[in-house]
Amino acid sequence: MTGDDVDRRRVQVLEDIGQVLGVNGRDYELQEGDVVDLPADNTEALLERGAVEPIAEDGGDLPTLSGPPEPVVDDDGTVKLVRPSADGHDIRSAELGTWVCRRCGTTTETPVHNGEVQEPHECSGCERQGPFIHRILDEEPSRKGAAAPQQSDLAPSAFADPSWPTPSTISDEGYADLWEDVCDWIHTNWVTDEEHLYDGLTAFAISTWLRPNFNFLPQLLVMGKHETGKTRLLTTLARVSYRARTPVSFTPAALFRTVDKYDITLFLSEYHDLNDDLRDEVNAVIKGSQKRGEDVMRVQKSAGGEFAPVDFDIFTHVAIGTQFDPPDDIVSRCIQIQTKPADRDVPVWFDEERAEELRDRLLYARFRLLDSEEWDRAEQRSLKWLNDRGISGRLREKLLTLVTVADLWDQRDAIKPFVEAMETEAEEDAKDTDDALFIRAVRDLAFDELGSTTVLGDADPWEGLAIPLSDVADRFNDMTGRDIGPGYMGQIRGRLGLEKARHSDGVVIRDEELREKLEALCEQNNLDWEHSGYQNPIQRLEDHEKGKRRCGECGRDRFLTHRHVEEGAHLCEECADELQEVIDRE
Repeated sequence: MTGDDVDRRRVQVLEDIGQVLGVNGRDYELQEGDVVDLPADNTEALLERGAVEPIAEDGGDLPTLSGPPEPVVDDDGTVKLVRPSADGHDIRSAELGTWVCRRCGTTTETPVHNGEVQEPHECSGCERQGPFIHRILDEEPSRKGAAAPQQSDLAPSAFADPSWPTPSTISDEGYADLWEDVCDWIHTNWVTDEEHLYDGLTAFAISTWLRPNFNFLPQLLVMGKHETGKTRLLTTLARVSYRARTPVSFTPAALFRTVDKYDITLFLSEYHDLNDDLRDEVNAVIKGSQKRGEDVMRVQKSAGGEFAPVDFDIFTHVAIGTQFDPPDDIVSRCIQIQTKPADRDVPVWFDEERAEELRDRLLYARFRLLDSEEWDRAEQRSLKWLNDRGISGRLREKLLTLVTVADLWDQRDAIKPFVEAMETEAEEDAKDTDDALFIRAVRDLAFDELGSTTVLGDADPWEGLAIPLSDVADRFNDMTGRDIGPGYMGQIRGRLGLEKARHSDGVVIRDEELREKLEALCEQNNLDWEHSGYQNPIQRLEDHEKGKRRCGECGRDRFLTHRHVEEGAHLCEECADELQEVIDRE
């Protein structure tokens, strides 16, 4: 408590807030970077919107840092390992090949030789042959952080010659501007007329540095014709992504092992040129890399000559460039980017110094945000925001990571157009899935049957409606150009919850709630409740069908002259005219 009897919390201000009236009656002028003691009630509201972050009393003015060691490469080529200190308030650094004797604590350095780092032969202090630990690499992680991957099983030589663009140091300078600077990097080096993509790609690049925080990753599919900027975009992103690799030739074994061992971010620019077998393996990586806990199983020969199963953890960000569409189940997992010829010049060469400076700052962001309360709060705000927009399922999984990153830099408004574009794209894509095409086929066949059926009195035209699965398969194949049999149609029918019956000439869809289910399925898949080859639902009856019966619209005994094709009901002239007027106005 303070002199005004108000509980306070020390916070660092993350944005220009301006004047805030404290619950203690005092005005606070809050500007980005300020470290202030605020009344606890005011602090909670500002924490909720991400405008401030708490500072521990013994933590000075720096957030607590966390994460496993990372290699950085000095300008002279010296490889160092950096990681947060045990208390998370500082960064520890040691050259690769720095060993500590477990017996006496003496430090001994061994040079890198032919890409290998060897333990010292003996300790220079106690003159015993170890045991040794590698400084930084084998020390305990700085925070409880079970989410952060442990790398102590990696030999020091794994970092002797990093095969990805590395930071040269770690820098907290300009942290608040990091989003805008990464976005500017992408805008400078790649061209699109869809401005919202720059923010979505910024979130993607930054998110690669925070992969241990995620359970689901957004993958990137870049499609376009020859020389439209696919490779340019991938290499632009690779310069500012975490441990980015852009292989032009590889084997499946190398791909799985490299992702599993080094936690690389994978960029593949010529997916369409891969042979069928290798493309299948890349597809397996895309499928297995998106959700934490899913892996790839292979069999390899052991040193003793026996074959044994081996699991590869391939949870990572993947971005591929291609000139043609991959299979539907690959496309549905990805954020799709369509490239076009550039309408402005971009630099011929990348500004490598600028890219390195961004990686230095991104490494700081990684250590700051891994397994942090700051991240947890942003993720909860982002999840609520997506839920409030009605976004669910796989689209929410893909967007949550990106929106959380945007929230951390107070860029939710900036990424909103990207989210809206993804929503529209998802709605359109839903219409072309096998499920949606099956629903269209059943709906159209039902309308066809209703249009040719005569209904007496108050009978429900949908009652007893039977649609042969063979007819559904024929209609499905007409729409897709494929050759699918009734068996696959039966799998979809079961998945969608439509009841079946067996007739002498085969299986039919026969469901007492067929209309209600079809209408609901059409709504869920963004399909209109009308025949694909739209026809006016109000049609005149043939002369032999006309007669005096109860009108399906007004319920009175009238001379019936028309049929409502979608409803299956017969109508009197007056009701038919009224319904036609409504349809014409719509």
